[in-house]
Amino acid sequence: VLQRRLHDVPELPAKSMVRHFSSEYLEARKARLSAYLKALCKRRDAMNCREVQEFFGLTTQQPAFAQPCAWEPALVADVREPTFGVTAVAYAPDQGLLLLGATDSSWASRMDSRITNIKLPWEPVAPAMPTSQMSLWKQVPGSLGFELQSVS
Repeated sequence: VLQRRLHDVPELPAKSMVRHFSSEYLEARKARLSAYLKALCKRRDAMNCREVQEFFGLTTQQPAFAQPCAWEPALVADVREPTFGVTAVAYAPDQGLLLLGATDSSWASRMDSRITNIKLPWEPVAPAMPTSQMSLWKQVPGSLGFELQSVS
């Protein structure tokens, strides 16, 4: 299951086709399983996986893990910033306000802005092409959507 859900998960140590009860084999298998579990536990994406939480008994031992939001990601808002890539977020849930800091991250567009912003000798001032912006969004009551309030 983990191989399908998570990228680059270590392989579970293979079982033997023949039953081995020698202490050397059992110790070696125990060491491989221990290394596998330690590697798995170091990964945040694996520890956020419902199957891993259930395997370790976290859902029964820790009440917070029994909540559905602890198992699967949930959509909490839907905001689209078409011009720029979002780089910083501040949210005031009591007021339903979302402040986004965004910047144009494509190298071609940044280069175009730098060339466009060059002041030519016959121009009184250089044109001002924005390379970043701040936008304020207000949550639509009763939905996960936000409406744009202002841009600077």
